[in-house]
Amino acid sequence: IQIETFSPNDALKEGDSNKEFKPTLEQLQSKQEGYAQRPDYRPITKFENRGLKLGHGVWDLVYKKK
Repeated sequence: IQIETFSPNDALKEGDSNKEFKPTLEQLQSKQEGYAQRPDYRPITKFENRGLKLGHGVWDLVYKKK
């Protein structure tokens, strides 16, 4: 999944509503439940391998800088 990332100007300030973020959250939730398959370029870490052996799930979030 590739989504647009936030800029420093997108940070919420006191009194702001989070409605500006809904389209991005909808993008995350619409495909593969918001997670991506492990990219080929990312090796499996020791921590991840341990979790897999224990039967835990592993999820990746991939962002594209605009």
